[in-house]
Amino acid sequence: MLKTVRRSKQVPLGRRFDMSNLIEIQEAIEKLAPEERAELWEWFQAQEVEETDEMLAAVDEGIRSIEEQGGTPAEEVRKLIPKWITK
Repeated sequence: MLKTVRRSKQVPLGRRFDMSNLIEIQEAIEKLAPEERAELWEWFQAQEVEETDEMLAAVDEGIRSIEEQGGTPAEEVRKLIPKWITK
């Protein structure tokens, strides 16, 4: 199980990470063994996300859009991703 990292008292809770920190995190994740990545993913998914009125409204709008206009199956989207990222 991953250990919970406590925030430093010197770092404000609302502090944003700059890109160098994000890159360091991504590079560290890439170095994890598959089992460690799976454990990290489980931990990440377990983190609570605060539901806001704005977020719930966006979810409702997405559901309405799919109901009215239809959607694209996930398998078709997976096939299209390589085209999208190479443009």
